[in-house]
Amino acid sequence: MNRYKFLMIGALLLLGILSHSCSKDESEPPVIVLEYPPFNESINLNESEGLLFKWVNVEGVTSYNLVFSLSTYAGGDRQVIPATTNPLMVSAELLKEKAIALGCEASKVTTVYWTVVPVEGKATTQVRSIQVTYY
Repeated sequence: MNRYKFLMIGALLLLGILSHSCSKDESEPPVIVLEYPPFNESINLNESEGLLFKWVNVEGVTSYNLVFSLSTYAGGDRQVIPATTNPLMVSAELLKEKAIALGCEASKVTTVYWTVVPVEGKATTQVRSIQVTYY
């Protein structure tokens, strides 16, 4: 009988621990899905007026930054543009300024990675690339 009570108490404790750990709010943050430009879009900054960037807004995030990098994870040296609208049209002149600041060289096609990150709030994001050149 004592063994039975011990097993019942142990089972109840285990169920309590499991239900407590499963009830914690451990939901994943929403994902900012990048819509435009498509992967590896090519842009010659001397022959274009600019480039349109578009993403899916996520609930709870009210402001975003458009981030450029030479790293595949949009890390390292970064150039940031406040994303005041969605979609956001970025002029070729501003893109050229950001590309030069990243270290892109004139007359060479350079892969630049871009993403959109929340200014406040939590969200994960995708990373895409564009092929940038200028003279």
